[in-house]
Amino acid sequence: MRRQTTLVLGVLVIVFLGGVMMTSIGSTTQKITPQDVAEDDFGGEVVKVEGVINSEVRMGDTITFQLAGNRSMANESVAKSDFDLDKAAHVQVVYEPQGSTPATLQEGRRAIVTGEVRDGVVYANQVTVDAHGSQSSESS
Repeated sequence: MRRQTTLVLGVLVIVFLGGVMMTSIGSTTQKITPQDVAEDDFGGEVVKVEGVINSEVRMGDTITFQLAGNRSMANESVAKSDFDLDKAAHVQVVYEPQGSTPATLQEGRRAIVTGEVRDGVVYANQVTVDAHGSQSSESS
């Protein structure tokens, strides 16, 4: 009887751990580029979009800017000066901060934006800006 109880408990633990692993695998945020947003359908998905801020950053209650980039820019060893950002894909970012915004949030900075894609626009809940090799982060 004791052996059967141990076996049942062992199976339950394995099933529980398998369920936890499947849940965490399904909830990971996919890292993409503005080119991916422009070419694929990510509507309703939460993603991380990496690129370079390629427009004036309009500040107010809502912050808006364009993020430019392509798949080869995702390679961190390649300098942003090696890319023609005007020919790269662009995605509009709308961000409603819940506090102060990073001082480094300006045109020409590499950024990672986490948010939901709706109609080709990323509605961000987190913006991380590269400040000369270090990352400044602002979350809402």
